[in-house]
Amino acid sequence: MKPASVLIAMQQKESIQQIRQLLQNSGYRVAHSCQSGNEALQAVRSMAPDLLIVNETLPDFQGLDLAEIVIEDRLCAVILLASPAQKAFAEIKMNAAYFACLAKPVQGSVLETTVEMLLRTSRYFQQLEDFPVQDGKNHAGPENHRKEPRVDDGKAGDQRRHRLQRNSEEKHGHRKKHVRNSKSSD
Repeated sequence: MKPASVLIAMQQKESIQQIRQLLQNSGYRVAHSCQSGNEALQAVRSMAPDLLIVNETLPDFQGLDLAEIVIEDRLCAVILLASPAQKAFAEIKMNAAYFACLAKPVQGSVLETTVEMLLRTSRYFQQLEDFPVQDGKNHAGPENHRKEPRVDDGKAGDQRRHRLQRNSEEKHGHRKKHVRNSKSSD
């Protein structure tokens, strides 16, 4: 089995290097690293890594918003590195088998264990999705009722990405708020 590929999205180059070294020493392949959310989303879509490790804040995206897009579109598993307060919120919002959130600062052994566990879970669910369907039912167990993969023409993901990015920018003051004209239509 080939080593799992990981994509790292963080603002700080030093953090990227530390995580890269830790993962490579554990036998994982770091496919790419980037410092922006848009670049990370494009890389996840084009490279199809097994796992995305993302910081809670990127210059153009909130890590949780990026995680939401990646998980909803079933692109790969995600580990979000966040403050303790953000961790509690993220765990409530993102109740998904392909998602984990770790509070910063993260110990190397905790990150390694989480990567291993999340990749194992991801592979398990992938096997279930690949399980043969007979009589219109997947006989693998209680997973018979899971959602079918969405057919994505690219527009829904782009619209959601723009909406989340706009909300993130407005929240952090990176974008001027537009005053609506009372005659504009909704």
